Amino acid sequence: MKDFLRIGEVSTLCKISIKTLRFYEEKGLIKPIEVDPYTGYRHYDEKNIKEIYKIQFLKDAGFSLDEIKNFDENSLSEKIKSLKKEIKNSKDKISLISSYSKVKGDIDMKPFINDENVIGKWEYESSCTSKEEYFKGEFIKEDIALSEICFLPNGEGYWVIDRWTKGEIYSYNGIYYTYEIENDKLFLTCFGLDGREEICLVYKRVDNKRYTVDELRRDDDLNLPIEKDEKVVGFWNTYDYIPYNMKKDYRGEKFWNGDQFIASIVFTPDNKCLMEAPEKVYSMKYTKGKLLFEEWKVAMEYEIKIIDGQEYLILDWKSGDYTYTGRINGCYVFKRA
Repeated sequence: MKDFLRIGEVSTLCKISIKTLRFYEEKGLIKPIEVDPYTGYRHYDEKNIKEIYKIQFLKDAGFSLDEIKNFDENSLSEKIKSLKKEIKNSKDKISLISSYSKVKGDIDMKPFINDENVIGKWEYESSCTSKEEYFKGEFIKEDIALSEICFLPNGEGYWVIDRWTKGEIYSYNGIYYTYEIENDKLFLTCFGLDGREEICLVYKRVDNKRYTVDELRRDDDLNLPIEKDEKVVGFWNTYDYIPYNMKKDYRGEKFWNGDQFIASIVFTPDNKCLMEAPEKVYSMKYTKGKLLFEEWKVAMEYEIKIIDGQEYLILDWKSGDYTYTGRINGCYVFKRA
């Protein structure tokens, strides 16, 4: 980067309008390193760029411009308290709304009805078109994310399950399931968002233990020694999302062209990391080779590959699939910005 940048160059680099840059200056959030007294041209340095990125990250995290202007160490803890309160209020509303279930296009009240026969852990066995076809021997075994499912007491939800009642399961993503048990096999019929029956999943019983959510979690050890990693410091933009088994042989060819949950990630020299998602910015620490994600209680491994002169950062993505089944389904791929 040159010693100084003009306002148009900063606008392009930071993906922000010139009007917004001037507004930030009026609010006292940034101050150009130099303003030409004859032309009025504004010049910006690397420190200004970092200030702009900080403003963008904090805005995405829900901070107002006034809060950003007066930002200090206490601001984070106060914002976290405020967000936790909002989350609690939202969860209360979700709980109320969840008492209504969308089944095949109709809104229907479904109160909880207990079913002791289903409580416990079940392991995926095979897939089929129906229970009848399964008993005829017409089924296949697939590699699916829902490789294990657990029914908690009192209809409590976890992972992808929002809640359950006798004969029915409701997921967070709007998918609806019915279930029945026969010969100690659980037949889980999946209905798509349009209400049409899609597939029948067959599970075998593992146990009938009355689990809690905490007992099902697989939390990583985050108490690792912090080691510097100068090679990873800087800004990285999301480039791709790949299946986990492609990680070893990845050569930079685009695999996924859909929307991405994570937009970018930045590593600071003091072993801190910010990861930008659509509705929030996740803050975490890192040590050499691993992101230590306290909020999700996972340590996600990363590595840097140089392909045709371009640096790529490949990050193991440990979502709820990993937390509750131990599976790492994919990796995010970032390009150095």
